Amino acid sequence: MQPQRRPAYDGADLVGLIWQLVYERDFEPADFVIAGSARLWIDGYIREVSDLDVVARGATWERAWDMALRGEALFGEGSVDHAKVIRLFGDRVEVGDHWVLPTISADELIDEADVIGGLRYFRLETVQLYKKYLDRAKDRTDLEALRVKRPRLPDPIDRLRSVKVAPLDTAALLSPDA
Repeated sequence: MQPQRRPAYDGADLVGLIWQLVYERDFEPADFVIAGSARLWIDGYIREVSDLDVVARGATWERAWDMALRGEALFGEGSVDHAKVIRLFGDRVEVGDHWVLPTISADELIDEADVIGGLRYFRLETVQLYKKYLDRAKDRTDLEALRVKRPRLPDPIDRLRSVKVAPLDTAALLSPDA
């Protein structure tokens, strides 16, 4: 039986939300990494993602924090480590200043990330490490997909060609339907 995941979205739609933050909220691509299972989507191991987790530092983290202070985003708590996070676009984008792995700093995660289509994503080795660490049912399913090296879906750059970046509507930052 497949583990239950939250509602799923086309990763290209969620990546478009990240680009909105880059273009209209000055999120600096060198100061954040798209974490979690997004790398599995970008490489074609999974077809959809439930959200995008972002680890941010410096001015990008401060911008996310300020958005929550202004009511343009929600303060939240990480589901695994209960750390402070900023939730955008109805929880479809979650920004934190660190990740669940206690031995790797945000700076290391960001600096060692793979740049794909202009944005930083966790390296596959990092995805495997944290999925082994968390050891949830969905993590075991994802690890098995990586282990058997099932055929990948279309090339990552081809998958990113469908990303659409619309002007940012401030109300949409809080809406799950944006």
